Amino acid sequence: MGIEFACRNIVLNSKVIKLQIWDTAGQEEFKAITRSYYRSSAAALVVFDITRKESFRNVARWVEDVKNNSNRDVILVLIGNKCDLIQERMVSKEEAFKLARDYDMLYV
Repeated sequence: MGIEFACRNIVLNSKVIKLQIWDTAGQEEFKAITRSYYRSSAAALVVFDITRKESFRNVARWVEDVKNNSNRDVILVLIGNKCDLIQERMVSKEEAFKLARDYDMLYV
């Protein structure tokens, strides 16, 4: 189907937290599916590939999609993926931190 899904329960401060992680690889055909899950989400992870500028440029579109389809208190986290490929980095840490600040997100 082209989509990855993982579900885990973790205990944090004596509370059980259910994590559902959907990986659509940014494919447009899965937007309808992901939008329905934004509504009940407490947080969203927006992942980009540090070795591809195009991936980074798409972050703004995904963040807006989350904000438009989730509750206003949703926590957003920007994640730079493939940090082991530092020699191929196309997106600087400074660019990523700035974008995260612009959207009031955490950055990892």
